[in-house]
Amino acid sequence: MQELVGRLSALDPTSGDELKVIGYFDALIAGAAGTEALLKGAAVLSGTVAGACWPGGALRMSPEGVRLPAGEAGGWPSRPAADGRVWLERTGPAHANDAMVLERCALGVSIVRGRHRERSLGPLGVLLDGERTPQERTAAAARAGLGPRVRALAVTADRHLPGASAVLAGTDGPVRLAVLHPRDAAPAEGPVGLGPWGEPAQLVRSASAARLALQVSRATGAPVDAEELGGLLEAAAALAQRTPPAPDVAVLDTLDERSLRILDVLVGSESLRAAAAALGMHHSSLAARRTALAEALGYDPWTARGRARCQLARLAQQLGRPG
Repeated sequence: MQELVGRLSALDPTSGDELKVIGYFDALIAGAAGTEALLKGAAVLSGTVAGACWPGGALRMSPEGVRLPAGEAGGWPSRPAADGRVWLERTGPAHANDAMVLERCALGVSIVRGRHRERSLGPLGVLLDGERTPQERTAAAARAGLGPRVRALAVTADRHLPGASAVLAGTDGPVRLAVLHPRDAAPAEGPVGLGPWGEPAQLVRSASAARLALQVSRATGAPVDAEELGGLLEAAAALAQRTPPAPDVAVLDTLDERSLRILDVLVGSESLRAAAAALGMHHSSLAARRTALAEALGYDPWTARGRARCQLARLAQQLGRPG
């Protein structure tokens, strides 16, 4: 690098300066420098205040190496850095190397933020992070000592689970996720979603299915195993996103909770008498309700196709309004 800087400086002083900036920040990154050191370097090289912000934090450094009160990027020249931004508080025309200083400083801050995120998440958080590469997940699985066959367990964020777990955010709100081995037993009470079995490196897929299963579990009150539902759960999730609701789901929305309970038991029972016993109803009264429900739905949910159609619509309804 030093030899290249010397040669380029003889041809183009600006190019040589840019390489010096690159070498400066490379040395800081290789030395595992923190955000403060990187910003101090950017401030010294540019001769003006350098700042960075990220969710929950911000930092500004003066060219003299003094830490200043936190601020925001505002209208200053800036670059994205991981989950935040880096900027230079330059007034007037930009200096020749400002763009390179910003670029290399932003790269360094991104690496620092990535290291911090890795430490805060731990191996389990890395395995459950959909943005990680397969290689990163495989390495995290080795660090966590996971066996060849695991599945994800999802519960509400406020529940405590024995062993390692991670709380992750999503469109369905914060959820606590853990990993189960074949020898482990899932909680038997409360909303619980279980993902399908698979290799540790594929745990993120199991976690996604477990979160869907948890949404259904919130609506039903019973644990839900995504592996038992198979592709039905994914199809229901896609159906639940339709706006306006699909006709079969819209019909279910017109039924009261008692009717929905009767429908669930009827569809899930082997016979009318078995359903009547489960519901505590006389079988003749239940037969009349069964006929009325079929008329309301517009199809017979006790044929093979009708049962699948009803189960799919019911799952989509539960995913659309969990709990």
